[in-house]
Parts: sequence; C-alpha cells; structure tokens
Amino acid sequence: MTFPERAPDSEERRAAVLSHAVRHVPHYRDLLGPTSSQGLPRWDLVPLLTREGVDSEGARLVADGVDETSLRAVRTGGTTGRPATFLRDPDDGRRELAHVRDAWRPFGVAVDDPVAVFVARPVGAEGELHVAPSTGDLWLGGVRLSDDVLRRHHERLVAHRPALLRGYPSALALLADLMLREGRPAPPGLRATGSSSEVLLPHQREALRAAFGVPHANLYGQTEHVALACTCPAEDGLHVDETYGYVELVDDDGDVITEPDVVGEIVGTGLGNLAAPLLRYRTGDRGRWAPGACACGRAGPRLDRVEGRVRDVVIDAEGTSRLFGPWFYEKLAALSGVRAFQFVQRRPGELDVDVVLVPAAVVEVTDVESAVSHLAGFTTRVRRVSDVARTSVGKAPILVSRPTAV
Repeated sequence: MTFPERAPDSEERRAAVLSHAVRHVPHYRDLLGPTSSQGLPRWDLVPLLTREGVDSEGARLVADGVDETSLRAVRTGGTTGRPATFLRDPDDGRRELAHVRDAWRPFGVAVDDPVAVFVARPVGAEGELHVAPSTGDLWLGGVRLSDDVLRRHHERLVAHRPALLRGYPSALALLADLMLREGRPAPPGLRATGSSSEVLLPHQREALRAAFGVPHANLYGQTEHVALACTCPAEDGLHVDETYGYVELVDDDGDVITEPDVVGEIVGTGLGNLAAPLLRYRTGDRGRWAPGACACGRAGPRLDRVEGRVRDVVIDAEGTSRLFGPWFYEKLAALSGVRAFQFVQRRPGELDVDVVLVPAAVVEVTDVESAVSHLAGFTTRVRRVSDVARTSVGKAPILVSRPTAV
C-alpha cells in the first residue's frame, strides 16, 4: 500500500483528465502526444506546470472546440510573486460553491443553510454590507475594521442567524476579540466558524473557539482551483477533496514525496475545469502529509498543515536567502494578548516585527522581543501598530518581504 492512501477511483479520475488533455488540449497534445501512442503516458512524464508556464502558454491550454471568449479570466493578486491569469469555464462558480459547501457538511452545515462571510475589505455599495443574490450569503467587510464597525457587524450577524460564519482568520479574530471584551454572545443557530485565504494561527483559533463556542473549520484552496482540503471536527489534519483535485507533494527537485511529516510543495491537478485544465500545477504552497488515520474515521489523504509559500523568503545578514516558515513565528503566536503580527523585511539582515496587542494586554513589547530572539542572522525591531499591512483584497500576510540579496 502506497502512502498517502487514496480513494479507489482517485487514479481513474486522474487518468480521465490526462486522457482529455492529451487528446484535446494543444499544450498537452504537443508535449505528451508522442509518448501516448501505446496508451496514456506515465504520470511521472507529465512535467510540473508553473504560473509562468500558464502565462506563456495562454490559449494553448484551452481545449479544442472551446470558445475562449466564453471563459472567465481570473488574475491572481501577485502577493507571492508575479501575478498570473487563469481561465475558468462558465460552470466554475457553481462547481466551486458545491465543493466548498460540502466541506462544511461534517460540521452540521447543510447546503442551503444561511452563511455569513467576513473579510477585511470593502463589500457592497457602502463598503460594509452585501447580500449575494445567487446564494443569499451575507458579506461583511470594511476599509477599516474599527470597534464601531465590528459592533455593527455583530448586530447584523445576530439578525442573520448564520449556521456558518467564515472569512479571513485575521478579520474573524478581530470580531472574536471584541465579543470577548464586551461579553457579546454568538449569533443564535451558529454551528461552525470557518477560515480560508490566510494562515490560521493558534491564537486566532483559540479566540474563535472562546467567542463563538462552536467548532472551527480551516479550508485550504487557491485561485487556480487545483486543490481543496478542509479540517474536520476532529481537527486532525486537512482532508483532501479527491473529487476536486489530485494532490501531490514534491521536493525541491520535483520528486514526489510519499512519506509523512516531510515538507514539500503542494502540486494539484484540477478535476473540474476541462475547458482549460491544469495538470500537476505548482501552487507555491508548502505542506506535509499527515501520518496515520484521522480520529474522525474518514479515509483518504490528509495534509498535516499548510506551512506557507515557497516564495516566502527572507535574506539574512550574510545575504543568504532563507525560507520563511512557522519556525520564525511559533513562539510569537503562542503569546497571549497578541491580536495580530507581521514580519516586514526592507533590507537584508533586518526584520521589523509589527504587533497588534489587545487592549490592556498583559504581554509587553519585551515579551515579543524575547519570542523572536532565536532568529540568528537577523536584527529584529518590534513595533506596536494599530493594524498590520493588508493586500488590495484585505488579506494580512504574515510576511511582507521585498529585499534583494547582497
């Protein structure tokens, strides 16, 4: 038995997408067609695809007979490197919603239950409120999430009575902190909270549990729609949705990782978008396989955790590029009273550590300095700020880094 153990029909789904791509997609037909005269080419002969490759191939990734004007172009934000454009078929939105809603099902959230979404960016005409016409989901946001804005959002949630409240963990944690400070109750009928789009930190999860009193689901996905995974109520790793994408981990040389607890890059093959399929796409995210079986009893591959981006690097005092990961911030994340934090590098060998502390927090700046004192090769400067820097879509990355090696 190979590891990770996959569903019996997982290889069949993968073979079906490969067969379609080799026969009907110019990029893959030219690349792999000569190797498939005796049947489908071996999977390990399919080259890994990068976002640069997607950009350079363009329309050659569109299947025969598909009108390119019928596809929707989606552009990444470029927060982890150069932006790229991906093409989605007209059914993508419906298909994506079905898979995401199914991910919440183990938490007791039905497909047609009311949902609220909280993000740290403007939504709707006034910036704070929007109701999605197709789903009825309540979207909440804002340019600046002050306490007054958070209070209005809490009142809206109580009136909406969502079964699921999901959003960016940094935004949800702000709301949780306000609720705990002011003794505000969880919305009636709430069964779970859920987060995606950012790394979920331990102190954020603890705040959400304390404020809302329900299980928390952490969802992993990406703009390219090649992999989807979600925690379960047992919270023992993220279960990979094998009907959504075929997920692999590879090392720095592109070799497949088949052992647990070994960090590699997440590679995904989307199973839904046959109009412009992506095979063995390098997501740029890092993760590792979870060992053993999940306590919930569900079979199939699980990611132990997603550890950030391959492109997340910092440069030390000697000019060496070093991969940025949890070992940089685990001690900081464990500090009680730290609402949010962000590492900012503007020059090699220097790191600004911006922290947002809860009001009347017992933790001091000196505690933060101690929590990052293990970072040899860097001079750290702790700065207390009112909020961390956010991207154009409201995300709060743990690392903001723009230096060049010297």
